[in-house]
Amino acid sequence: MRRESTDTAGVRLHLPVRSATASRPPDPEQLTERLLEGALARGCAAAGVFSLEPFTEGGRHLAGWLEAGHHGEMGYLAEGPRHLPAELLPGGRSGLVVALPYGRPPPAPGSEQRSRAASVGGAGDESRPLIGRVAKYAQGDDYHHHLRVLLLELADLCAQELGAPVRARVCVDTAPLLERDAAARAGLSFFGKNTLAIVPGVGSYFLLGELLVDVPLAAGARVQGQRQREIPRAGCGSCTACLDACPTGAFLGPHALDARRCISYLTIEYDGVIPEDLRAGIGAHVFGCDVCQDVCPFNHSAHKRLQPSSLGHHARLEAPDPIELLELTSSGYRRFVAGTALRRVNRARLARNAAVTLGNVGDERALLPLANALRDHPSALVRGHAAWALGRLLQRLSSLSKVDTFTADEGARRHLDPTDAARDVAKHTDSTEPTDPSIGSATPAVCSEGPAASTQPADPGAPAASMASAKLTDPAGAPPADLARSVPATELARRILAQAAVADADPWVREEARRAGAHRDPPPGPHRLPLLR
Repeated sequence: MRRESTDTAGVRLHLPVRSATASRPPDPEQLTERLLEGALARGCAAAGVFSLEPFTEGGRHLAGWLEAGHHGEMGYLAEGPRHLPAELLPGGRSGLVVALPYGRPPPAPGSEQRSRAASVGGAGDESRPLIGRVAKYAQGDDYHHHLRVLLLELADLCAQELGAPVRARVCVDTAPLLERDAAARAGLSFFGKNTLAIVPGVGSYFLLGELLVDVPLAAGARVQGQRQREIPRAGCGSCTACLDACPTGAFLGPHALDARRCISYLTIEYDGVIPEDLRAGIGAHVFGCDVCQDVCPFNHSAHKRLQPSSLGHHARLEAPDPIELLELTSSGYRRFVAGTALRRVNRARLARNAAVTLGNVGDERALLPLANALRDHPSALVRGHAAWALGRLLQRLSSLSKVDTFTADEGARRHLDPTDAARDVAKHTDSTEPTDPSIGSATPAVCSEGPAASTQPADPGAPAASMASAKLTDPAGAPPADLARSVPATELARRILAQAAVADADPWVREEARRAGAHRDPPPGPHRLPLLR
């Protein structure tokens, strides 16, 4: 199939490889049927055709949502005429929407029990793995590329069936289009109370993609791989399972989401300091969240009928170790996210999420990795969240009377080099710090009510603070290596926390460490969201 170059608007000209004179071109109904069959043959669970008239109601709802600020820092949602699909393809006449399932891979034996245990936390069982949670859609290959290729093939098929050139535009997530409205207009889905598109018989574990073409198709035609079901008039009915299950209370009511409280937004889209009152609700989620889908009855009934995901499955993403995520090097980060949707977050954001998870899991094995991150990580964003997690973990261990039972043995000391226990934290945050694009900005702006905190980022031109004056030595003058072998890991962690409270180069990190060391709650009043600069 020949494709001419793409213009600046993403429009391609698809050319057939044979002339239409050999046979009569199909009518719109026949062409639509072949395209829908082609979508199913390529792994889609459902597909349908929608007209390109404005999504008037959807546009009005989006405008109100944006005006209320519920989109948080996702400014791109205000860009482009999302409710005007015809403007995305001048001369466009029809749209095809497909639902590509990502399914639910069969759990490894005992994985559900391990995942629940890891989320609840505990201490003392070193045979139990630490488990972070990644949203199911991100556990396979990056869907953007897969869906784009699939839709381009359907555009090729359209030109081939017609025997004439076809102008088309592929829309996959990044194009300014109200995708759920397109699916609803095509008769594929309805809007769930969790704001997601739900296809009866399929559920909501799928990804949407659209193909706009300049040829007429049969609007409203649709097809499903399984037995096609009608859209329920009552939608979700009286069910509120998703609204009740959200760990951070992100739903304002049915069909109303405040993204600023959503775990998916906080762990993927948001690049700043996670509000302290929401950190505990994040639980073990390191990238995205499926809670409002996992509890949905439409997904329970559809689970057994779904075919295996055509996106594949990366075992490393099913239950990643948050300690490993916290300690990823630049090269390790690139290997970990390669070919997946996790490339959406940089290394610092992923480490931030891992630190929060470790604070929530409450496992003593995280003590020294968190202390190491607080002392050494080049990103203030990570150091500050590590301080919070360390304080939360120390408080939990104290309540479990575990303070004096876990020492820095050989297995734990691999996370914290005892011969370098007083390494200077601030050396990573001075003006000579090398730039690593996988880390992101190192210093978040700070908004805190506490008198000890600054409301501005640390001055990059100021002399770097140093922790060298607070070396880990006891009154008898024992060197750091001997001290690390004789002092419980909790004590080492407390000392590093105390050092950071006075010596970290960033005022926000110092305040987080000070509050964590004192086990203090965040200041009362409305929470403001500090952002990375």
